[in-house]
Amino acid sequence: TDDALHRYFESVRKDPAYAHTLFIVTGDHRLPELPMDDRLERYHVPLLIWSPLVRHPMRFKAVSSQFDVLPSLAALFATHYGLDRPARTAWVGDGLDIAAGFRNLRHIPLKQTKAGRADMLSGNAYLDGNRSYRVFDGLQPDGVPDASTQERLQSVLGAFLAANESFARTRSLGPTAKGTDASAAPVARSSALSIHGANIATGAVHARSVLDFTLTNDADADSVSVVPLAVVVDAGGREMGEHYGQAVSLAARETLALKIPLDTSGLSAGQYFVALFPSDPTSGKRIGTGQFHIPLVVPR
Repeated sequence: TDDALHRYFESVRKDPAYAHTLFIVTGDHRLPELPMDDRLERYHVPLLIWSPLVRHPMRFKAVSSQFDVLPSLAALFATHYGLDRPARTAWVGDGLDIAAGFRNLRHIPLKQTKAGRADMLSGNAYLDGNRSYRVFDGLQPDGVPDASTQERLQSVLGAFLAANESFARTRSLGPTAKGTDASAAPVARSSALSIHGANIATGAVHARSVLDFTLTNDADADSVSVVPLAVVVDAGGREMGEHYGQAVSLAARETLALKIPLDTSGLSAGQYFVALFPSDPTSGKRIGTGQFHIPLVVPR
């Protein structure tokens, strides 16, 4: 594997696209030829995210699954590049957990074969058939069964299996709101929100930069409550900070002139960019049209 990856990256780095490409390396299963210490190890695969744009490599011990890769990529492209993603999705995952220490905030169903029984990893517990175990750093399950959590894990697994059975009958995926309003109407109305004319006024001291813009509601109905969110990134795309405006609601066809102070005192001199968009007050997700790649120069 090391040699194969080495040859691949030596080859692809000759492509001009290499400098601005995000590479994701993972596996659909571990190597069954290698001895296993426990059943959970069967599902433990690496996830490597690499790009020449990565300035500060980090290792995350928090547990994620392949369900979480796409939601994180969609959030990255929406925040920094204006990708218009749906407010409601049928994704099973919530996004990668990038905590440095070991933890598991997920309910992750696991299945060895298409005909085999399903297992469940939930929090710090693992359901292996009719037995459950506590799980520790490195996805190591305790050798002593934990009967106190078995009923909870079976309930979580049962809900997941029931959802799959429903899909098999109806052949219809039901979108769920991830951190947004549960009703469809407010989400649809809020998509009419748009930001225009954004510019950054920098004072003599760069810590006093102010972002001026207008927020418009193009719908024939009042908007939901919205928070203008400005995300500052460096020239390599690494997030350097977030800045928020006051939560506002706009009447039908209303336009407001707004400002967001940008505290850039912690930034070194150089070129930065700002992504500005209306966001949901609860989740921070974009719920309208924003402006992206707004230049911000921090003077010496």
